[in-house]
Amino acid sequence: MGEETKIAMRLQEAAKQKKKVDLQLKSNRDLGESIQLIDYEQLRIENAEFVNNLEREHGTLKELKIITGMYSSYNTVVLLSLVPDIAYGND
Repeated sequence: MGEETKIAMRLQEAAKQKKKVDLQLKSNRDLGESIQLIDYEQLRIENAEFVNNLEREHGTLKELKIITGMYSSYNTVVLLSLVPDIAYGND
């Protein structure tokens, strides 16, 4: 084989390798884009779930504050009614 033939064969092999790498890159880009879309969709769904949980917990917190406030007011009234008895030793 002549030198020219060897160079031609190397060029053909390099062209095949380039084509293979180009196909892999394209495949990886396509796969990356689809994964990215899936990831964003999954994040959107999870975020919506977290928002719903936060809203539910916030509602529960408001209810607990109201209940605590009612008992606190009741306890204050009871304590104030007992102050004269405690102050005068009328246990």
